[in-house]
Amino acid sequence: MEMVERQDLDMVILFYNPVMMDPKEPDIMSIVKRCDQYNIPVATNIATAELLILGLARGDLDWRLNLK
Repeated sequence: MEMVERQDLDMVILFYNPVMMDPKEPDIMSIVKRCDQYNIPVATNIATAELLILGLARGDLDWRLNLK
């Protein structure tokens, strides 16, 4: 969470199985909410992860530099 708050991340890729959630795992929704709060793109599935990685490589996420 600290890296999210410091905006040290370009994106978060978080794969989980919602059917087999373990109460000991980190709270997924709190991570997603924190990323939304700090404008950090989040992928929770392979399709979105691929789009974010390709966008990062292409420079589509450079707009975040203007927010800092």
